[in-house]
Amino acid sequence: MERRETFRWLKMKKYAICFPQEVHCTKDKEHIWSAEWGYSAIFSSFSRASAGVCVLFNNNFNFQILKSFSDPEGRFVMVDIKLESKILTLVNIYAPNEDKSTFFQNVLNQLLCFDCSEIILGGDLNLVLDVQKDKKGGRPLAHNNPLKEVKHISNVLDLIGIWRCLYPEAKIFTWRRRKPDIH
Repeated sequence: MERRETFRWLKMKKYAICFPQEVHCTKDKEHIWSAEWGYSAIFSSFSRASAGVCVLFNNNFNFQILKSFSDPEGRFVMVDIKLESKILTLVNIYAPNEDKSTFFQNVLNQLLCFDCSEIILGGDLNLVLDVQKDKKGGRPLAHNNPLKEVKHISNVLDLIGIWRCLYPEAKIFTWRRRKPDIH
């Protein structure tokens, strides 16, 4: 039921493209999810109900899917779409929460097989890009190896963090509500 409510909320917002992470969709359920969404969708599912990302497209704009890649471990999905005369490469990531750079190296290797003239990369990278502005408490610098790799990807592909460009001095943190203990 939660998925249907989420889909209904996203449709109400009329977002053209959405990047959900941790969707917990298995390969055999993708057709059900697509039917419930009702529009185009590209999935990166895993064999069990863990991880998983997708790119959901609304029907409020004209586009053509040219090429896609779904990570077999359900951690990222990439798609080239043609939008009017532009080609956009869309990337949705749900990075593992570990201090290994191999994941992001794999992302870059796959990205280099795409058009990449204009890239929109989103998702949960499970790391902090600017400890001073984007972190409060905890270990000061976690996941140093992936951070180096993300910075390398940003340099190679000339990517910018749009949030930080729009709000250069904002101190924003991700807050999670603790679930109540159920006895």
